[in-house]
Amino acid sequence: MFRDQLSWGPLQNAWSEAEVAAINAYNDVTWGGGMFQNIDQKFNVYGGELVGHWQVAPHTLLNASYGLAEIDDSDIVQRYPTHQVKLNSTSTFLSDKLIASLSYLFSSGFGPGDAPALAETYQNDRHMVDVSLTYRLMERASVKLVVQNVLAEDTPPPTFNMDRPSQGNMGADETRVYLSCRIAL
Repeated sequence: MFRDQLSWGPLQNAWSEAEVAAINAYNDVTWGGGMFQNIDQKFNVYGGELVGHWQVAPHTLLNASYGLAEIDDSDIVQRYPTHQVKLNSTSTFLSDKLIASLSYLFSSGFGPGDAPALAETYQNDRHMVDVSLTYRLMERASVKLVVQNVLAEDTPPPTFNMDRPSQGNMGADETRVYLSCRIAL
């Protein structure tokens, strides 16, 4: 249960129409913005996550989880998916010198009732696939290759700006490749 949250809201939530008019007159502009303010309302979030780990082969571990989160109040905008499934498979090769990982993430889409000005792209489910390869050169040095968003998923992750996804998730639909080297001293 959450109560007395600090949240962004329109000026009219905190001040009278006359006070908002005075603010606009002082700034010589009609400002339709808002401010951070305490929200007296309380709301409940219900949910949980079920996690499982399985050693499916001597050198392969599978992790899986299902998460559910639901806000019990229609006035609060839910900015995270109701349903989320995570799968990860990690395998080791060459006497544990090479580690290969494959990850999958499913996040359910948002319905029109979840957010008032929801961009259409967020109504789609999100399916992300990431892969990584790590090669241990020696005990304290390794090289890692990561490919994120292998399938070039075009639904961006949930954000505060779900009515303007370009502002919160620029380039989130592109595949990204990272190469790194780690040396522990």
